[in-house]
Amino acid sequence: MPFSGLVVWQIAVEYLLGGVIGGWVGEHLTRRLWYKNATLNCIYSALIVIVAIYMIYHNVNIPCHKYGVFYCKIQCLIDLLFRPF
Repeated sequence: MPFSGLVVWQIAVEYLLGGVIGGWVGEHLTRRLWYKNATLNCIYSALIVIVAIYMIYHNVNIPCHKYGVFYCKIQCLIDLLFRPF
């Protein structure tokens, strides 16, 4: 079943465009800053930390009615990560 409705094509296209645009911008920055290796390392490290903080912030606010309010956020993350498939 190639078209079973499990893919949200708008989101898939957004991810694809984001990857292409991000790759293009990254390539041009790398060509302009190739002689400043420390600068590139700092930019890359900062982007990784920013994305990690963003992902943690948005995933901690997952709604969960199974547990109390204070216990809920961390326990829901654990349930999502380690639930059986």
